[in-house]
Amino acid sequence: MRFAGHNSKVSTRPAIPGLIILVAFLALLFGGNLTKASAGMLVPRFAADLSPGPSSSNPYEFFDLDGKLFFNAEIDRGVEPYFSPDGKSFRLIKDVAAGPDDSDPSSPVRLGDQLFFLAYEEATGYELHKTDGNSVSLVSDLSPGPGDPQISEMTVLGNMIYFVAETPATGRELWKTDGNTMAIVQDLEPGAAGSYPEDLTLFNGQLYFRATTSVTGSELFRSDGNSISLVSDVEPGANGSSPDDLAVLGSHLYFSAYKTGPSRELWRTDGTTTALWTDIFPGAGYGSPSRLVASGGRLFMEADDGVHGDELFSTDGVNPATLVADIAPGSDNSDPGEITPFDDGRVILTAEDPTHGEEPWLADGSGADFLGDIWPGSDGSGARDFFIRDGYAYFNANRIDIGRELFATNGSGVTLVRDILPGTDGSSPGWFTPYRDHTIFQADDGIHGRELWKLVPPDRSVTIGTAAKLRFRPSGRADLLLKCPAAEESGPCTGRFSLTTAARVRFGGSKRVVALAKGSFNAAAGSADQYRVRLKPLQRRLLKRVPKARNLLLKARVSDKAGNQARVNLPVRAVMPK
Repeated sequence: MRFAGHNSKVSTRPAIPGLIILVAFLALLFGGNLTKASAGMLVPRFAADLSPGPSSSNPYEFFDLDGKLFFNAEIDRGVEPYFSPDGKSFRLIKDVAAGPDDSDPSSPVRLGDQLFFLAYEEATGYELHKTDGNSVSLVSDLSPGPGDPQISEMTVLGNMIYFVAETPATGRELWKTDGNTMAIVQDLEPGAAGSYPEDLTLFNGQLYFRATTSVTGSELFRSDGNSISLVSDVEPGANGSSPDDLAVLGSHLYFSAYKTGPSRELWRTDGTTTALWTDIFPGAGYGSPSRLVASGGRLFMEADDGVHGDELFSTDGVNPATLVADIAPGSDNSDPGEITPFDDGRVILTAEDPTHGEEPWLADGSGADFLGDIWPGSDGSGARDFFIRDGYAYFNANRIDIGRELFATNGSGVTLVRDILPGTDGSSPGWFTPYRDHTIFQADDGIHGRELWKLVPPDRSVTIGTAAKLRFRPSGRADLLLKCPAAEESGPCTGRFSLTTAARVRFGGSKRVVALAKGSFNAAAGSADQYRVRLKPLQRRLLKRVPKARNLLLKARVSDKAGNQARVNLPVRAVMPK
């Protein structure tokens, strides 16, 4: 179903209650309008049980720093920072809050080859720290002692991290650090009152943000890193325009702001000229644009034009913002949320209509497509945490029969990727983060607790390997290793094998292929199963005397837990003792 612009027409004919129940039941029974998984969709695999057993380490805020993985987790020393050089082995960087207390690391940003984050220590409070993966050090105790400067909005510009912090002397102001020392950019509202900068946004090589002074009220300011200047006094006087939801599209910075007359509407600036861009709710009404998100050459937002309620609007920066779709017909609100760029010029979002409740939608500048009724009926699945990779949006959503689980869409229907925690509780997957060639996240499968998982391409093949040479001892024994590749995602590799001469040789009065061994194997991914080959005296004599007989062939039938099966033929050269 596609809703486009102001001419959308959606039936409001009352439905029969019993019919609604029947349809919901049938939809639930047969998976609703969920689609089957397609070839390009990634699948979840368990990655690591950081806190072994059913207890949870709750890993979060993953950060990929040149292939090195940083994250926070609670294993045996409270919530602390951890490091992995390869995504496989993990270690504690430092017990920042010594003992069982939590240092609660948060808000990681990169500067150079180091990671900067906030963490708590009893002596210094919640301050800025840094790590290269080997150690952790305090950058500066901005609020000396256990006080908390409430650092937030850390944003990298050039070779500096800019942030908002509060001290008794300056109040809440804009600060900066090069990773070694800290300095205030400017005490914009002199004294202890503070200007309370918020919504730091990079635009035209500078920082734009909302701040409040006793002269201008809350207005749009900018900084080049050395000083701060007013961009525009949209609402003159001490009340201010309270600019909000800053977003960049092309050569302009867009924001929501209040001005007497048009009230709260959509504004923009190129850094020199600031002007009202669209009076979405004409006159004195409040269009109240919010959740501004750029995708390709368009800017999307939630707004109210006074006719259609809170709906999705869009502008291309050339034409004013207009209604994309009246998802909840009439003056009802669809309350667009979780607006996330899907690809060039489209967004995926959640919205609520009377029939489906809050469910995922896909929109461009001309309309919106309903993706799927994950929780059949008007309750809605509350989809959230959209993560985009390789043409798919992955997210978690709630369904009555499985709880909150992992779903995906490529823009055509919705697929249940996997019911990670069987039953109605749900695994609640989240913190999706790209890492190397895959995506990591956390989830609870009911066995390992809330631990580390990854999204990888589907396992569509299986194989087995062995060494090119098989060395026999004088006793006629050799250790045959059957290796399961480390990349095998659905291990173990299991099956049966036979070891024979590769060609027919004269043996026992006839020319034939000679069988030397056969058996079964079970090898975990990245490991090998060992089979002891024992040659009989005649077989041993054959291999020693006939060079051609030392060319062997290993034949194996191998399978894995994903149901992949393969026949493998591997040449092996027997090496006999002198």
